[in-house]
Amino acid sequence: MPNRDAYYDSKFVNLVRSQRLTGTTTSSALDLSGIDAVALLADIGASTLSPSTANKFTLTVTESSGSATGTSTGTYTTVAYTDLVGSSVTTDGAWAKIDSTAKVSKTYAASYIGGKRFIKVAVTETGTASIQASVQAIGRRLASAPAATPVS
Repeated sequence: MPNRDAYYDSKFVNLVRSQRLTGTTTSSALDLSGIDAVALLADIGASTLSPSTANKFTLTVTESSGSATGTSTGTYTTVAYTDLVGSSVTTDGAWAKIDSTAKVSKTYAASYIGGKRFIKVAVTETGTASIQASVQAIGRRLASAPAATPVS
């Protein structure tokens, strides 16, 4: 029987603690050293204003190789949309855009498949909006995960 335990070979990080956001919030750097796969989850709650194209929040991921000494202080650039996997990823690099009332009170998920060592998540406000949100990351060390039992 396959081992389905993900606790011991995973890294769980709260990038943006649950809070009411009224401006741009950028997470601390997440070090992906030793991580083979990372999933990002954003829990978007209710908004005090009806989100629209003029009043919205955009979730983006930035990446960096880090500094020459291996710290997270390097230059960060927006991740190309081809390095993000998820149903809400857009070609302009956004992981999700909360620009209508149909997009609040939902959870958004994406995977980062790029090759940089560090990532950050930004929740950027445009216009005048306020939203309850949190962002988490789950990293897996796939090399240490047990192999699936072959099906004969």
